[in-house]
Amino acid sequence: MQHANLIKSPNDPKQYQYLMLANGLAVLLVHQADSEKSAAALTINVGHFDDPAEREGLAHFLEHMLFLGSQNYPDAGDFQHFISEHGGSHNAWTGTEHSHFYFDIEHHSFNGGLARFADMFSAPLFTASYVEKERQSIEAEFSMKLKDDSRRIYQVHKESINPAHPFAKFSVGNAQTLADLPNDSLQQAVSRFYQEHYSASRMTLCLVGNQPLAELAQLATDLFSDLPKHLPAKPALSVPLYLPEQQGIQLNIKPHKSSSRLVVSFAMPDIHPWYPYKLVSFIAHLLGDEGEHSLLAYLKSRELVNQLSAGGGIDGSNYKDFTVAFELTASGRAHYRDIVAALFSKLRLLADTPFPTSLFLERQRLLNWSFQFYEPTTALQTATDLSLNMQHYPVADILFGDYRMELPPEGLYQQLLSYFHSDNMRLMLIADDVPTNREARLVSYPL
Repeated sequence: MQHANLIKSPNDPKQYQYLMLANGLAVLLVHQADSEKSAAALTINVGHFDDPAEREGLAHFLEHMLFLGSQNYPDAGDFQHFISEHGGSHNAWTGTEHSHFYFDIEHHSFNGGLARFADMFSAPLFTASYVEKERQSIEAEFSMKLKDDSRRIYQVHKESINPAHPFAKFSVGNAQTLADLPNDSLQQAVSRFYQEHYSASRMTLCLVGNQPLAELAQLATDLFSDLPKHLPAKPALSVPLYLPEQQGIQLNIKPHKSSSRLVVSFAMPDIHPWYPYKLVSFIAHLLGDEGEHSLLAYLKSRELVNQLSAGGGIDGSNYKDFTVAFELTASGRAHYRDIVAALFSKLRLLADTPFPTSLFLERQRLLNWSFQFYEPTTALQTATDLSLNMQHYPVADILFGDYRMELPPEGLYQQLLSYFHSDNMRLMLIADDVPTNREARLVSYPL
């Protein structure tokens, strides 16, 4: 099945074709005549949220094992060797709800690279002799990050939410969580996890190169039609990220590396249905403004903060944390509650002021210009970006979704601002001198 209704920039010279293979695999083909290499990226709607409770880190472990031999290419290093031998690169990552794999290579070797790439997903071997090696690789990766403050704070966050939500799971895994269990080895577990979760219907594939679209379509059909197709779409998450008692709280965190920060977060539902309006990023722009009368300017004038950033935070298919983060001065550390009070004053001002239509339209024009005045990207960047976009946007918006910014329906702006209240807030005070009374699991981290 083909679709030709992708919205693309009038200045984008690339050609696109969207296909749905018989096994349910969504494929986007991109002819980029001036590309220096060919590239492929595959994203699957499987991540550490899918880890079984007794095998935290299994999705990440599977990501590693997929590179270690498949039915037609059984040697563990064959894919990596072939890619590097032909001027390419490759990598992968495992997130909360998605895993992502990608590579680029010289044009004349794309067929060989893609054949090996496809075989990884359709016929992985999970050879027993490599299981222990990769278990230790995961352990080394975990150990290397033990002193990484961002990873450690992430773990504290996980341990202070609803334990029934999959975000609470330990995502990376280590030798302990991936140990063999009685009557169930890690090899058996990873093979079972693949069978239970990997399916073409949950995958999106993007191929980019200087080859004609017809040639790319033939490659996709020939090489990826054997991917397993037995699974339906995953059910939506319904468990709330936070219980009532986990909101309106303050977490004190001692960092490994000396720092002084305040992070204020507000819980929202899934914001993806509102992507056409970009209202969350617009509110982030209003709060993060650095102009003369901005929140940042006021706090700097009182010598309370050095920097402010707004709009970050975790997000997923049924949650979004909108964060406002402050880098504190010594005075700001002592008077951090004054910073919170100033933030709420700014939020009240936004709620009491009519929607700033002129400013919104200005942001809309800037975003539209970014889309209209196409900027070239490498084949690898194109493939990785679009494979991910295919998981989140309807076909028409695979290219345009990041740039679509329509005037919001009446009331939506105030609805979003209604989430910014104290009962829906969490404070993280990260400083060397904060009092703590417990340690985070797995990282021995005071909080």
